[in-house]
Amino acid sequence: MSTRSRLTTVLAAARRPEHTGENRCVPCAIVNVAIAGLVAVGLAFVLVTPIGLLAFLACLAVIYLRGYLVPGTPELTRQYFPPWLLALFGKDEPIENGFEVNGRGSMTEAAASGPTTSGAATTGVGAESRTTGPDEPEKSAAVAATDPDDPLFAANVLARGEGTGVDLAPSFRAAWHDRIGSVEEGGVEPADLRSMFDAEDVGRMGEASFVLDSSASVRWESPEALLADVAAASLLSDRLAGWENFDRDERRAALTGLRLFLDQCPACGGAIARGEERVDPCCQRPHLVVDAACEECGTPIADAAVADSGGNAPVRARLLEI
Repeated sequence: MSTRSRLTTVLAAARRPEHTGENRCVPCAIVNVAIAGLVAVGLAFVLVTPIGLLAFLACLAVIYLRGYLVPGTPELTRQYFPPWLLALFGKDEPIENGFEVNGRGSMTEAAASGPTTSGAATTGVGAESRTTGPDEPEKSAAVAATDPDDPLFAANVLARGEGTGVDLAPSFRAAWHDRIGSVEEGGVEPADLRSMFDAEDVGRMGEASFVLDSSASVRWESPEALLADVAAASLLSDRLAGWENFDRDERRAALTGLRLFLDQCPACGGAIARGEERVDPCCQRPHLVVDAACEECGTPIADAAVADSGGNAPVRARLLEI
């Protein structure tokens, strides 16, 4: 084997493709280059300048090949980089459940910040704009989604499912399917979005995307997902006490959470399959990601992500927390 071949083999063995190339994390690379610079300056000051320069070049080579110089760099950047700095590199929190306002995601503060100091997840309906009464203790998503005193239970929207789980109340599920059919016959109009989000002006941008009040854009995974939300919102406005007090993000979260309970595709009537997984992206807190799609026609029904608070509540329960 030639020297060049040996060198190529060594470099290939040293390279970490999961942390380099398209997968390279810019914030982590910046942190490591800064650390390499400090080490080089220290060596140059204590020893001689050429030693510091050689050390810096060696560190750059390691960063280039392996992505990181310091083990555990993602944890360091995740812990010590402020959210605004991570956002500059596209590392802000997921905004799947919110609105785009002036090019940036606008989620409820609770959705973006994850667990509270008490450890309860606060991503979802009512977590931010409505305060808990003096005699009402705060509830985690797992409790809120199984508590018979929860507003969604009181409105007969949710009911206890098998074991300790929850499901749509049979009467609400039937009414929802009927309302989906009614909305489908007339089609979704901007007026439906004005009612859904209390918007004064709504402009249609596509089959399933709109601009609200010339400042916030919102889109759905498919026209069928939009259809389901319009139907659900019209039912909730009649059934759920305080629906008029929910802000746009809270309504969006509630509707997405309910959509994850659908068992029948609005497009073809086929069964809906759900998948949920935990992802741990570089420089960000882990989040739970869930998606739902029709098994027969493949129509996407829902796609959501929330910060992982370490509890056992599924994403749809987190989105429906009140």
